[in-house]
Amino acid sequence: MSTTRRPTRTISDALHAQAKLQAARQGGTVGAVFEAALRAYLDRSRQPGVDLDDLMAMHCLDVNVMGQACLAASPITNNA
Repeated sequence: MSTTRRPTRTISDALHAQAKLQAARQGGTVGAVFEAALRAYLDRSRQPGVDLDDLMAMHCLDVNVMGQACLAASPITNNA
């Protein structure tokens, strides 16, 4: 059985208004919009990524995006 919580968080009025509009468009609740956004954020943060401080990795990422091979070895990090 899944449990839920009703935490109280402070957010800006503008963000809440955007969430209300999104909920209305989807026919759902503001809570569901925030839960989906938080899930997406947390899932994305678990994806492997490139160390932004590693210039060679950034170069390889840029080269690979252009469809070329990168000859330099550079570690890919997992930000989880």
